[in-house]
Amino acid sequence: MPDERSALALKSALREQRMLVLRSALDKRMAVAGFAIMTVIVLLAVLAPVLAPAGPYEINPLDRLLPPSSKHWFGTDALGRDLLSRTLYGLRISLAVGGSTALASSALGLLLGLLSGYFSFAENIIMRICEGMMAIPPMLLAIALVAALGSTSFNVFLSLSVAYMPLVARVARSSTLSVREQTYIEAIKSQGASWARVLFGHIAPNVMSPIIVQTTYIFASAIIIEAALSFLGAGVPPPAPSLGNVLYDAKSVIFSAWWTTVLPGIVMMLTVLGLNILGDGIRDVMDPAG
Repeated sequence: MPDERSALALKSALREQRMLVLRSALDKRMAVAGFAIMTVIVLLAVLAPVLAPAGPYEINPLDRLLPPSSKHWFGTDALGRDLLSRTLYGLRISLAVGGSTALASSALGLLLGLLSGYFSFAENIIMRICEGMMAIPPMLLAIALVAALGSTSFNVFLSLSVAYMPLVARVARSSTLSVREQTYIEAIKSQGASWARVLFGHIAPNVMSPIIVQTTYIFASAIIIEAALSFLGAGVPPPAPSLGNVLYDAKSVIFSAWWTTVLPGIVMMLTVLGLNILGDGIRDVMDPAG
């Protein structure tokens, strides 16, 4: 039963490899700290309907601009809305926009990077377009696209995805150029494998490490830019409580009601900090020598 023994040996080797990766991840304090912070943040967002003391749209003029208390932990805003509720629900929207932006821009950038790194004729076209887009800061490009398409949640996601896609494409192209010169790729080609099998079956899995790290950084940056767009009135349309809109609503009372900006700002800062720490930890796990 040699085939059966080989299959069992392969399963055992894969299991040991997974355990080694897990132990390595646990040994990396940055990865553990980032994962712990993001777990708490995501749980707060998911459980917002349970944790929020009031609805995010409930207006009570009699309770306007109340400081933090046992009834309103984050205080209230200029319309009497509970700030903790709006922050928790705003966290859901910001995470949704940032996460979908990171995934979409990474997927499209990976595809374009693979094609441009493998085919010389595609490189001249794709990379020149990406370089032209990268000449414009992501914030300005996102503002221009939102202004052209209209201020909706989907258009914010689409604009941010387009703005960050060239960054991933360049990273994927660089990794593809390195991997395609490896000896095992030449061996696979000599066996008659199609370009699709070589590119997506063997090169793509080996360029994922830097892409995953880049995705976490895009996630964090997208949250910041979404908040900035909303603060400028070009992001998620109000009264939807994104973190940017919560800060936008507080700008008129920033000096008389400090809690309306400081407490939601701390939540956003912790979210971005957790994502950056997680990205650093993932990088250390996937590339210990780097």
